[in-house]
Amino acid sequence: MFSLRTLSIVIVLAFSLATGNAHSQDQPLHHSVVLLNKFAPGQWVEKVWGDHRKPGEPFVIRIHNDAGYLVLPHYHLIDENITVVEGSWALGTGKRFDKSGLEPMEVGTFGIAPRNMPHFAQSRTETIVQVHGIGPFSSLLVDPVYELPTRVSSC
Repeated sequence: MFSLRTLSIVIVLAFSLATGNAHSQDQPLHHSVVLLNKFAPGQWVEKVWGDHRKPGEPFVIRIHNDAGYLVLPHYHLIDENITVVEGSWALGTGKRFDKSGLEPMEVGTFGIAPRNMPHFAQSRTETIVQVHGIGPFSSLLVDPVYELPTRVSSC
């Protein structure tokens, strides 16, 4: 048979599930689908959902990079969750750009750059990466006066 303690836990659990279910039924459901659009000339960042500038606000943005584009070493104060949605991209970690440290990321690949971790990237082709997280999202250069090594070649 059930002990008094077990019976109490079952009652509390049942009550909390019933209350949570009733509460969720009262809330209107919202969904949204955002198509992958071509970027207009000169457009580099597309807001997909949320507001990346607001603290505690979930967001999704898409970033366009031309073929061969180098993303200089930088970091963020939040985790950067990255998915390649178009093209071929590569991500590396460290305070200095090091082509040998780049890890290829093809369409559908997910990567994460944890908060405060210096990282860099290179677009191997014209690329769109989708970034999501919890704001505020900003990029801070590791070295604002950065000089690339002379041996960095294009894709």
